Amino acid sequence: MFLPVRGSCFWGPDASRVVHAWHGATPVFCGLGQGPVLGTGLDAGGDVELGAVGGAGAGVVEAQAGLGVDQPAVGAGFPLLAGAVVAGGQVDRGAAGGPAAGDVEAFAVDLVRRAVRSVVLRLARENESWGYRRIDGELAGLGIIVAPSAVWQILKDAGTGPAPRRDGPGWAEFLRSQAQGIVALDFFTAGLLNGTKVYVLALIGHGSRRVRVLGATEHPVWSWVIQQARNLLMDLEDAGARAKFVLHDRDASFTQAFGAVFQAAGICVIRSAVQAPRMNPVMERWIGSCRRELLDRALIWNQRRLMMVLREYEDFCNSHRPHRTLDQAAPPRPLPDGVTDMDHSRVRRHDRTGGIIHEYRLAA
Repeated sequence: MFLPVRGSCFWGPDASRVVHAWHGATPVFCGLGQGPVLGTGLDAGGDVELGAVGGAGAGVVEAQAGLGVDQPAVGAGFPLLAGAVVAGGQVDRGAAGGPAAGDVEAFAVDLVRRAVRSVVLRLARENESWGYRRIDGELAGLGIIVAPSAVWQILKDAGTGPAPRRDGPGWAEFLRSQAQGIVALDFFTAGLLNGTKVYVLALIGHGSRRVRVLGATEHPVWSWVIQQARNLLMDLEDAGARAKFVLHDRDASFTQAFGAVFQAAGICVIRSAVQAPRMNPVMERWIGSCRRELLDRALIWNQRRLMMVLREYEDFCNSHRPHRTLDQAAPPRPLPDGVTDMDHSRVRRHDRTGGIIHEYRLAA
């Protein structure tokens, strides 16, 4: 026989009693185990709703009332729901004995997962600024207890981005789309043989990958930093280049007066978040390359020698070093045509910075 029911699915504290099926105010099925069912409540007609977010889309099985039913024992678990949901929301009670209890439990768990997923995605869709923790709190208020990691996984599997920019471009997309107009700045330190620490200010263009070492000093006071900003603007003007954004971290040397120099020229200053080097990834990668390829392998006596080797490394990066973003080409030149006849060519090495850096070229 087919029994018209109204059912609801919930996670219990011990993952038991996950399904309740009702006919009017009469319970016709309780899930396996002894744990209480969370989030149920009776409406005016005596039917069970899924908390405040009930409905068929949230995992509630509905059927038209009007058929008689014998009241079964509560807590039987199986075989009271020993069948599958059929068209019209009716539940087939099945033959005596029905399927195994494990099949019923698997069916119940799957129904619960679908219900929770539906509610999570609805809350995320209707509240764009909510993260997975906020959604988890709202679910708890509805009596639906799930782990925050489960909410995060549901959003991830559905392709829902992190709040609060679900519908807008992410940070990586912004950097890619505005690469031609972004200039990134940062300080890094270099140690001399006498134990002195020197602060080096460098920049890199996101689109061109051209590097420039602006200067080095033992004391990066605000007046020195502001002067470097003015020098940079003059150099950009002389080169006919135009920057829309200047990206740097929250170093104390980058004062408001430093930013005002660029803002007066119509350039937007973007400060990365606190302790978030990945927000300035291109500059950070170049600094890492400079350390690994040069500074960690060179003995530098004084600041004058430091600037000499940094200028040579700058020229190497701008004229020869390949960049993945440029399809392994150097900033000022494209890749040469493929060489097919190596018999008439020789690979020659050119040493720079005292032999620390090597360049290779083909010579006929």
